[in-house]
Amino acid sequence: MDNGDILWDPGNAGLDYKKLSGFQAIIHLSGENLSNWFWTEKQKARIISSRVDTTKLLARAISCLPDPKPDFLCASAAHYYGDRRAETVNEESSAGEGFLAGVVKAWEGAADEARSAGARVLHLRFGVILTRRGGFLSKIMPVFYLGLGGKLGSGRQYLPWITLQDVMEIFEFCLQRTDIKGPLNVVAPQEITNRQFTEQLAGLLSRPAFMTIPAAILKFIFREMAEEMLLGSIRMKPDVLLKHGYTFQYPTLQTALKAVLSEEAD
Repeated sequence: MDNGDILWDPGNAGLDYKKLSGFQAIIHLSGENLSNWFWTEKQKARIISSRVDTTKLLARAISCLPDPKPDFLCASAAHYYGDRRAETVNEESSAGEGFLAGVVKAWEGAADEARSAGARVLHLRFGVILTRRGGFLSKIMPVFYLGLGGKLGSGRQYLPWITLQDVMEIFEFCLQRTDIKGPLNVVAPQEITNRQFTEQLAGLLSRPAFMTIPAAILKFIFREMAEEMLLGSIRMKPDVLLKHGYTFQYPTLQTALKAVLSEEAD
């Protein structure tokens, strides 16, 4: 196409790999939305295939390219570690249990063909990305504005988080630092529980946050999704980024939320 776009059809394994020749890097971020009311078996199948099948297709294409292979930066997720309660995990920690942990293991494994062919592969294990342009924060903000915000269950579960600005900076950082490969925890260094997140967001909005949504109600409404996404605890550290000297633009939740809220007001 004359605008430089490359069309692909993951469902039918359609991709002209020759058009990828000459690229320095390929960044793969696609995946079915996880935040539905609850996961049906069809939804689970889409969650898996939208990550695993697309990654396999790109990995195969990269393996067919002449050397030097492009770097392959592939989205992954904090859910690799599963619900670990208060245990601290880093990139060397083992995989956890549960549906999402299994999805992430298969997702990362789907890049093996590119890795075996000599490409530098990074698995970007994202925490919750804070932005008003979509995602987690945009969904809960209306509730907090109404003064109905509150902790989920006990509120003791850890919530790995990062700003969208840091995510973009980390992409650039990883493209420049070719010595980084493998899993990469893309989260801010400050560990925050659901209760702390709730209190800080409510405080910045000058709204009360006295409510608690019992875990039993969340499980009744959202079923398995509640246990893994709302009540699961992932206390993860960005050890690889810190080791390689990345400087976070927003290392604390307070500064991050202030920045996100001020951007929304502009």
